[in-house]
Amino acid sequence: MRCMLLFLFILLGYSSIAQMDNLYTEASKAYDSQEYEQALRFYSTILAQDSSQLKAYERAGLSAFRTGDLPTSRNLFLELEKRDSTSKLALTQLANLYEQEQNTPKAIKYYHRLIKLFPDNATLYRKLAKQYQGAGLKRDAKAHYSSAYKLNPKDQFTIKGLAELYLMERAYASVDSILWAGLDRDSSNIHFNLLIANSKYRQKAYDSTVYYMEVIRGKYDFRPHQNKMLGYAYLQVDSLDKSIRYLTKAINDAGTKEYAHYNLGIAYEKKNDMEFALHHFNEAVKAGISEDIDLYHRNVARLYSKEENLKKAIPHYKDAYKYGQDPLVLFYLARAADAYYKDKNIAIRYYDNFVKSEYDHEEYIQYSKDRKRYLKEHMHQSK
Repeated sequence: MRCMLLFLFILLGYSSIAQMDNLYTEASKAYDSQEYEQALRFYSTILAQDSSQLKAYERAGLSAFRTGDLPTSRNLFLELEKRDSTSKLALTQLANLYEQEQNTPKAIKYYHRLIKLFPDNATLYRKLAKQYQGAGLKRDAKAHYSSAYKLNPKDQFTIKGLAELYLMERAYASVDSILWAGLDRDSSNIHFNLLIANSKYRQKAYDSTVYYMEVIRGKYDFRPHQNKMLGYAYLQVDSLDKSIRYLTKAINDAGTKEYAHYNLGIAYEKKNDMEFALHHFNEAVKAGISEDIDLYHRNVARLYSKEENLKKAIPHYKDAYKYGQDPLVLFYLARAADAYYKDKNIAIRYYDNFVKSEYDHEEYIQYSKDRKRYLKEHMHQSK
């Protein structure tokens, strides 16, 4: 009887091993053929029978991830982490999963753990830097991007991330330096050219802005703010037709509309097309929501004054002063009122306000004093 029981025990053991081997074989076939749902079922069955199978946790977690079942994948890798706290796969997948869930604190936690285990892995530093960058922690982001760059200066994602941070800091020399190194290896890289064009634009190097933007023209659809930037750069180098072309593309976007109209006004004025210039200055006034609204009114008033349409110029001078409080506008308003109104008290009031403003231009101040005196004398004599 004892021999029989021993024989049955051995037989059951062999049967269990054979069954487990068969499950592994079927699971591997499904996994290798990318039948991940089926593979997940096989590996889950294996783990239900033997929870010590670390390889099954790895394959089950990856299968769940590839089917899009992220909660199951996360739970499997958390369980694997409990059983093997140094598992690179578990820590990497958990960092990746938390990154995709936008759970930044936990993603940062796992990337830190990975860096402790693998301190020479440049990609881990870069991924950690990106998490800090997304969280607005610029100092930590910069430190880890810098570490990544030292370990792998060829990583384009690192170059882009570091350049973005330098640009935010207005460290333009550093922006240009790191991007030039990147462009040496990939001169047509869209992100690098956009970033260095932005850097040059902020440095008012408009010819360079045009150069770098032209490198990628036709390879990338410029966004409205990029069309505005390129249009303005062309305006500064007096390429007026190209400026008008790009600024026109920017007027359909609420975020760039007012600036595009204003600069189109300047471009058309330079082309001596006063009708279109005035149209776009007026459109800038209508769209104006920024602190530059006084400038828009001022230019509309200036063009109406050129056309000797003081009736329309005066309200815009008033609005220009209301929004900008620039004393010089009072001077222009006084002169317009002087020429337009029969009641010279209006002009006298504006001249007086300008004199009291103590504007730092002696010639204009003296003119206003003299003109105010003359108008008063003339009014007195005509009574």
